[in-house]
Amino acid sequence: MEELKRCPFCGGKAVFSVNAASSHNFLRGYEFNIRCSKCKATIPDRCYQIEFKMNDSGEIEIVHDGRKDAIEAWNKRYKED
Repeated sequence: MEELKRCPFCGGKAVFSVNAASSHNFLRGYEFNIRCSKCKATIPDRCYQIEFKMNDSGEIEIVHDGRKDAIEAWNKRYKED
């Protein structure tokens, strides 16, 4: 997975921030965003999701994964000097 770039506003470290957990039948998941650990800036007006389940073999299977989209959205705001 691509590395999160620093905050475009203050240079702080970017982290995944869970907003809510969900459970639908056999699916479990999280709604999340990326935020700056220093100034708390986030990707505006957007939440991402990851959902997973346990398959018949007992392994965790990711059904939907929004992490790549969230990382791309966060990183495109950063401008290299």
